[in-house]
Amino acid sequence: MDLVSRRNLLKTAGAAALAAPASSFLGRAGFAQSGSTLTIAYNVNLPSWDPTVGASAVNPTIQSLYKAVFDQYIDQNPDISFKPGLLTKWGWNADKTRIGIEVRSGATWHDGSPVTPDDVVWSLERAGDPKNGNPVQVVWGGVGNFKVDGNTITADVKQFDPCFFKWMAFLTAYVLPRKAYLAAGPEGFEKKPIGSGPYMVEQCGSSDVTLEIPYDEFDRLKKSPKLAGVTTPVSDICMIFITNVEPMLDKNLRLALHHAIDKKALVDSLLRGFGVPIDTLERRNTPPSIRPSRSATTSRRPGR
Repeated sequence: MDLVSRRNLLKTAGAAALAAPASSFLGRAGFAQSGSTLTIAYNVNLPSWDPTVGASAVNPTIQSLYKAVFDQYIDQNPDISFKPGLLTKWGWNADKTRIGIEVRSGATWHDGSPVTPDDVVWSLERAGDPKNGNPVQVVWGGVGNFKVDGNTITADVKQFDPCFFKWMAFLTAYVLPRKAYLAAGPEGFEKKPIGSGPYMVEQCGSSDVTLEIPYDEFDRLKKSPKLAGVTTPVSDICMIFITNVEPMLDKNLRLALHHAIDKKALVDSLLRGFGVPIDTLERRNTPPSIRPSRSATTSRRPGR
């Protein structure tokens, strides 16, 4: 079987913005000098510490939390190309009827026990079982009849999916510890999750830095002499669509509506002033070949 060490994901890009609202973080004044541990409070709720089941498993906003604690089968570089995760090699046989994967040697769970091919097989079988509630179960259920030989795992392809290995670097593609999970049960695992990622889960009642503070709360909290806050504009998408029916077929009416939009008033009222209206979908450093045909300018972001 021909195993490959990495593949490239399809790159997708494209976003447009009418305004640049601000992101923010708030931290203890002088926290950088207070110790060697940085505690960050995220602004999203984590419904479950099982990254493979339920709606939270496909919530993009909390994947960074999961990736901090758990390893994926296949990882990604910043340019979204593949790189080894817990698997060092992966691939199909010649007629795409079997897959072959190789588990990395030396990986350990947070309790010190080794990550084994049995953990990988159990995680794949669990994800592919319809009873376990994996949102993309149909993907993982497409392989079965696993066989382990040392660190190499082979399996039959029951339903061919050309994106199977891409999914191994995507949502729900996390390896869980078989023995620890079965010993603790779902409720016990929630209280003390164990992964093989770079960070371990500990309970804490305070934080050094809190991200994405709501605008009204940011104004209130930054008045405290014990807290320091920073806001930085980020690109976001805000679009108004006009239906292609009368009276909107009148170009002059559409133009009048366009000029009547008060972007500054929207920023002031909806974003409490934490935003930068811009005049076009064009962003800074857009290559001339893909600039809009009409002339326009974008507003300069603070501090840049």
